[in-house]
Amino acid sequence: MNEEKIHILLVEDNPNDAMLAQRALEQAGHSITWAADGEKAMTALQQTPFDLLLLDYRLPKTDGLEILARLREDGHTLPVIMVTGESDQRIAAEALKAGAADYIVKEKGYLGALPRTASQVVHTHRLTVARAAHQQLNQALSGTLDLPTIYRTLYECLRQHLDCTNFAVARFNEETRVFTCTFAISDGEPVAPEIFPPRPADFPPLSKVLQSGQPLIITDLLTSPDLAGPGGQKVERVGPGAPARSAIYAPLLGQDRPLGILLLQSPLPHAYRQADAEMLLTVASQAAMRIQNADLYTRATRREEQVRLAAEVGREISAILDEPLLLERVVTLIQEQFNLYNVNIFMRVGNQMECKAGHGGYNGDPPIGIHLSIGQGIIGTVAQTGESLNVPDVLQDERYYHYEKLPDVRSELAVPLRLHDHVAGALDVQSCQPAAFDDIDQLVMQMVADQVGVALQNARAHQAMTLQGRKLAALNQVIAAAATGLDVQTVLEQSLDAALDALSLEGGSLFITDDRGTITHVAVRGHTDTFLERISAAVPRERGFRATVVVENLDEFDSPLGPLLSAEKIRAFIGVPIRIGETIGGGLTGVASKPRHFTPAEIQLLESVGRQVGVAVERAQVFEAKQAALRREETLRNVLAIASTSLDPHIVLQRVIELACESLGADWGESHIPLPEGGHHTLFAGIDTATCDVTATPCLSGVNGVALFDNEVVCLEKVSEHPKSVGFPENHITVGPFLGVPVRIDDKPVADLLLARQKGREPFTAEDEALLVAIADQAALALRNARLFEQTNRQITGHVARPGAGPKPRSRPRGHSLPHSRSRRAGYEHRQPVRGPL
Repeated sequence: MNEEKIHILLVEDNPNDAMLAQRALEQAGHSITWAADGEKAMTALQQTPFDLLLLDYRLPKTDGLEILARLREDGHTLPVIMVTGESDQRIAAEALKAGAADYIVKEKGYLGALPRTASQVVHTHRLTVARAAHQQLNQALSGTLDLPTIYRTLYECLRQHLDCTNFAVARFNEETRVFTCTFAISDGEPVAPEIFPPRPADFPPLSKVLQSGQPLIITDLLTSPDLAGPGGQKVERVGPGAPARSAIYAPLLGQDRPLGILLLQSPLPHAYRQADAEMLLTVASQAAMRIQNADLYTRATRREEQVRLAAEVGREISAILDEPLLLERVVTLIQEQFNLYNVNIFMRVGNQMECKAGHGGYNGDPPIGIHLSIGQGIIGTVAQTGESLNVPDVLQDERYYHYEKLPDVRSELAVPLRLHDHVAGALDVQSCQPAAFDDIDQLVMQMVADQVGVALQNARAHQAMTLQGRKLAALNQVIAAAATGLDVQTVLEQSLDAALDALSLEGGSLFITDDRGTITHVAVRGHTDTFLERISAAVPRERGFRATVVVENLDEFDSPLGPLLSAEKIRAFIGVPIRIGETIGGGLTGVASKPRHFTPAEIQLLESVGRQVGVAVERAQVFEAKQAALRREETLRNVLAIASTSLDPHIVLQRVIELACESLGADWGESHIPLPEGGHHTLFAGIDTATCDVTATPCLSGVNGVALFDNEVVCLEKVSEHPKSVGFPENHITVGPFLGVPVRIDDKPVADLLLARQKGREPFTAEDEALLVAIADQAALALRNARLFEQTNRQITGHVARPGAGPKPRSRPRGHSLPHSRSRRAGYEHRQPVRGPL
């Protein structure tokens, strides 16, 4: 028999009888509280828990039977012993029928039997309660494997036998050593509190119950030393109601591991006895078996459901062949199907892991483009080791990389994403709850990651085939451009379009350089006009155009080209050299406004296009050289023909300057012939009479006189940079590139040929210069013949014959009629005009 101290409420209106009964019970070691009438008894029952009610039948105002009836109506299961007089045997029988556990007749010697009877009644009552609770729980839980139902049934059973105003179940994860409150009720209403610290070491009662495997009673939560510990945590309330005063903890022990803890709380101090703890331990053991079975069923059901969801994800993504779209769809499906806080996919790029897709609880945009070094953070660790990593509490893990836009992450699971047996990335899932992932989640997420790996292989294979098709199309377009046009500019423009279309790039350039690195031909798409001038200065000095350059994120690009690309709002850049023959003769570039990863296949495609462009340009240059030679021969034949038609130098030079303008693409031309009496005769081409009057005004002491008087060839891009430049007169024509050569007889200038183009046009080339020199040499032969004819005629007639044909000579002082320009500078075909006076 249990000899635990019993707390008895004695209801007796006779002070003497009450004193005698109290003395007898206290001598037996029990605790007695005396109430003189029924109202005081009911008040005492509301304030203090009792193990036994010793109730006298005859009381003032109301009798014992009425009090017993009220107790049972209010749901009190407290055992009652009815005390009657010698003549009240009938009353005793009625008391037993009304629910009393026993009765005692006030006869001689009854006080001696009173303590033994009280102990027997309490012990029997406790056994009955335990047996009833066990049977009730066993019957209620029969056939159910639903955890919430088990928790609720456990509460309903316990509250019928114990004071559990507050009730909670805390599950324990033995692997992570973390508690999680899974079910809680306060004043009969379900609540969802954070009533347990996450680790047992932070709360001594939990640690003590787990270590001992025995219930723990805390008689007063406000003063108990059992609550002393780090932080002084106290579980004084479960819900929004009044704080609890006493509590009892009981372990939930499975066959092989601790499952958790049951918590009961009462607003009264000293509400629980050792017998309550024993009964609760019995019930908890029975519930633990049911909970463990439900866990197994739940795990099996959840695994089946997650495998089904994983299969659905795999089926849907298997048909997606675009890699960015595939990754975006994967994270969306996983986050929605598995009800996760956040999902990311990182892919390996060099020695870093880059976030390629994200979906979930971002406070702002997903962290697309964020980089983590291999070995850095949870993701980097998975990439380094190739093993899954489950972090139950990221706040306690130093490897966790905190991202401010995901403030609520508490647990994280990352699994490797493999392509062809190597780790190419990681699938990362996150939860707001600590210890949210177990071995089933890890297994299922690895299954999903493997499916994503297969889908990525298919997408990349499809992309490679598509890219190969684009490569062939681009090469065919370059070959077609070379075959049909054989014009360098046409080849550049069509080749650039083909390359940009093949890689879906927003812009780029294709340029050809000469031996000095100066751009001679260029095609541009998607750039500003200033880009041309800036790149023309950067290319000759930039080693990046001597080999393939790939910049996936301009923030990581340390090069002189960086500021140039930033000014164009470029975030990604790729450039390959153009080889013409055995030398590098230009570059092909592509750009994007956002960071972009260039695959090896894309780089090879652009390099292939670059090689084919080099072949096409070489052919075009050979063709252009042949055409130029033919034009040169034709031009010189025409000059010879002109010389043969007339012996008048003015007529010859007039026709020669006109032919030179036509052959070299000049807008205007001039020729000056010194006169014996002083001054010079000026001939014009491409200029009307009114303009001639203005143009011929400046003297030949400027740039126009360099060829005639300095006996030098002058080829300028802008006349304003020549040291003999004297500026333009008012209303003078606007001059850009300038070319002047002397017409020499015996190495002495006897005339000149001057050509000019409008501002903004391409400068004269070295080939143009050589052709004009050849024309001048042929013109010199014609002038020599004219002089010989004149000398012969003078000897015969004694005077100089002046042919009447030809334009009237213009007598001018030494000067020039074409404005000055800067010394010709190597560059490409398009130049911005310089405004203002020169």
